[in-house]
Amino acid sequence: MIQATDIGSAVSSGIEIGRGISEVGLLAIAAGFFVVFSIMNLLLFYGIFKKLFNNLMEDKKVNENELRDSILDLSKQLEPMSDESRFRNVETIKKIAAKEFELSVEQVCNVINNVKTDNHVADNESYIQDKLRRLLNNIHRERSNYFTAFKHNGHQLNFYINPKWAERVIDVAFSEVYDPIDNPKRTRSNVKAIYDEIKIEFVSNLMAK
Repeated sequence: MIQATDIGSAVSSGIEIGRGISEVGLLAIAAGFFVVFSIMNLLLFYGIFKKLFNNLMEDKKVNENELRDSILDLSKQLEPMSDESRFRNVETIKKIAAKEFELSVEQVCNVINNVKTDNHVADNESYIQDKLRRLLNNIHRERSNYFTAFKHNGHQLNFYINPKWAERVIDVAFSEVYDPIDNPKRTRSNVKAIYDEIKIEFVSNLMAK
């Protein structure tokens, strides 16, 4: 026979079991709701972040385009000034070089005259040639050193000098020293002619290099 106490105990156990199942179900529902809520928040935040990121990138692109356009406009405005400045710089250098080459003409002519006057050129040709070469190379090096004080396109002016120019001047000087007819006007004319060629080549180097 089942007693009343047993029935009561069974009913209590059943209620506890039902209550446990109910609580577990509520926890499962709450957990599921929390997961869904978290995912929705993540999607929302991702959407907001993506929109902000895209807006920043668009703004950056616009700013870069505006900056590039501004630089191009400024370059166009400054181009005439830059060309004028470059032209003035070249013209100034040409005047400096012309003055130095004219000075070299006079120096070379003086060397030729002094060698012919102070030495018996026919007696010791080797010595005279060495002396001429030494004196004329000194003139060439002195001018090159002076040119280091000026620059064009990032280079010192001696960058535009051809080392072979000195040899061409020396050849002219040799021929004048050993010419039996002393003619200072002819000597100056020949020396000036070679320096005029050098000056033209110098300017060409300025424009080409």
